[in-house]
Amino acid sequence: MPSIRNRRGICLVTGGGGFIGSHIADRLLREDYQVRVLDPYADRSCNLRHLEGQIEIVSATSADEALSRESLEGVDTLFHYAGAVLPAASNDQPVADVLDHLANTLRLFVEAAESGVKTIVFASSGGTVYGIPKKLPISEIHPTNPISSYGVVKLALEKYLAILERKYGLRCIVLRYGNPYGPRQAPSPGFGAVATFAERLANRQPIEIWGDGSVRRDFIYIDDAIDATYNAFRYTGQERVFNIGSGTATSLNDLVTTIQLASGTKAKVVHRQARPSDVPEIALDIGRAERELAWKPKTTLEAGISSTWQWLDRKLVTQRLAG
Repeated sequence: MPSIRNRRGICLVTGGGGFIGSHIADRLLREDYQVRVLDPYADRSCNLRHLEGQIEIVSATSADEALSRESLEGVDTLFHYAGAVLPAASNDQPVADVLDHLANTLRLFVEAAESGVKTIVFASSGGTVYGIPKKLPISEIHPTNPISSYGVVKLALEKYLAILERKYGLRCIVLRYGNPYGPRQAPSPGFGAVATFAERLANRQPIEIWGDGSVRRDFIYIDDAIDATYNAFRYTGQERVFNIGSGTATSLNDLVTTIQLASGTKAKVVHRQARPSDVPEIALDIGRAERELAWKPKTTLEAGISSTWQWLDRKLVTQRLAG
């Protein structure tokens, strides 16, 4: 474990070994913050290998009360990016979802507030908290009527953060992401369409889509998402909730076409029965983030998919050579 040097402050990133969390750790280090990661798999995560010796790692989850409390020692800012439940799967076990993700996360937030943490940055879900949209694009003042337990839990945590801000005086920033994608995203059916489709294409396997492929999502490249996240962290204004997306919706069918063009290959597409927990269309209004955070996404879907494909191709070549 590296020696602690208080640079601009200590930041704890839960889920720091994951896709978004590891990119946040990268950015914070570049900006001269001390980074501590709370993640049960962080010490084995290839996403953090390049940061060995530069960050502290606590190999635990927020459910581990003793270690999570210890990890908060001296922390100025908590970035909460842990949690791997799938939106669709959350409806199958809503009680477990509440116990595992709502209760444990809320306890972590309360402990953070009581330990003197000044800021909490929370990864919420622009794709689930609004439910079926009444109008597009969806702004932050759109009604919130989630149709999955995943979205209900995210929204509940947003509300609890508002309570904690009033009670303890800390600053709580909620980022409602669209569908981030890019290098380091692990393929997972039902979560992370770009990574899942690209890896199946690379392995010459059929691409599986729930429904007829007309479902539309707001995809945002990871570099743009991290720029927004950092700007929100540094933000000193009055707003607390921000949509972070591209502002446009892309169908899954069009996404497959874009990935095939980037790769120069084609795959068979298999359509499965549509899932009732899938919101039919999401396009986020990002005007508030543009105004308040001085931020705007720079990466087109085509450029982001191309960059992601190149990363995946290098990764697979490395794995073949090593294996």
